[in-house]
Amino acid sequence: MNRPLTVAVSGMNAGESPQPGPAIARSLREAPGFTEAPCHGRIVGLLYDAMESGVYSGDLLDAAYVVPYPSSGSDALAARIEHIHARHPIDVILPTLDAELPAYIRLTPFLRELGIRMFLPTEEQLDARSKSRLADFARKIGIDSPRQKLVSSLDLVPSAFAEFNTRGAGAMVKGVFYEAAHAATSADAVKIAAKIAVKWGMPVILQEKILGEEYDLAMVGDGEGGMIGAVAIKKMALTEKGKAFGGMTISDKELFAIGRKFIERTKWRGPLEMEFVKATGNGAASGVAAGSAAGDNKYYLIEINPRFPAWIYLASQVGQNLPWAVVRMALGEEIDEFATYEPGRFFVRHAVDIVADLAMLERLTMEGELQIR
Repeated sequence: MNRPLTVAVSGMNAGESPQPGPAIARSLREAPGFTEAPCHGRIVGLLYDAMESGVYSGDLLDAAYVVPYPSSGSDALAARIEHIHARHPIDVILPTLDAELPAYIRLTPFLRELGIRMFLPTEEQLDARSKSRLADFARKIGIDSPRQKLVSSLDLVPSAFAEFNTRGAGAMVKGVFYEAAHAATSADAVKIAAKIAVKWGMPVILQEKILGEEYDLAMVGDGEGGMIGAVAIKKMALTEKGKAFGGMTISDKELFAIGRKFIERTKWRGPLEMEFVKATGNGAASGVAAGSAAGDNKYYLIEINPRFPAWIYLASQVGQNLPWAVVRMALGEEIDEFATYEPGRFFVRHAVDIVADLAMLERLTMEGELQIR
């Protein structure tokens, strides 16, 4: 390649509910072989909002472009990517948001013709692990998960809540793509569901609340049943929206076995995050899985996200730079499975104010693009 290797990354908001883009960009910047010769790697941010804060951090991006929202359709996205590619040739795109993945998957042949590579799950894999199908999907591959119900009307929320609140633990209310909150009462459930519906539409999901400690497993599958890498954390602090605000790397054979089973059964291709609750002796909501007991100390799968989590920079710091591995796999390189990583390291989010020139914001807002360096 006679020019720098250029990777485009979406989801650059590092605010209250951080997206994975900034962590992925940090991981790439620190990857041996990305910034040095022969790559001389460059990172382009693909934004949905000019106020995405990762753009203004100064050291993450070389350029930024505003792209149309997923609701605009694949054709609009294709036209915008083609324009960006003509101005700033892209080698690899790493989409990081659930809602944009269907469009990028559909555009794979078109982007390949442009010379742009990705390493993503198939449409079938994406659909099978969707939040609305999680319970049935987990059951088919032999992984424990809480009961849940897809609710198409706000009028049906109270009855679904009552079904899951038999032990007084309440229920989780989730959007099909984003948003999740714990409802302690039926009124809470209706209020949360209504708020999600305004933002993302119906239906919403009501899911049994499992009492216990929360864990995350970030992985990369090779598309043939192999697991290239996996890093697990125990969540140490949560935001009001249930996002990990702090976490510690752990090594747990049982958790890894669940993740490996998932990848082997599905032949998952690309990044993946599995979220779990480990039921404690304090009990769990009734009927979490056939034949299971409350407080049984099992891992229950509560969500599968088809992309990296916002904490993925931690993985690169403990010995598994998974974003860089995905870039190399997208380029067709053979990648060996990571052997291990360092447990007992933790992260905690730290909010800082970013000060930038107003001209940067104005250019992104008016022109939809910004050359940073």
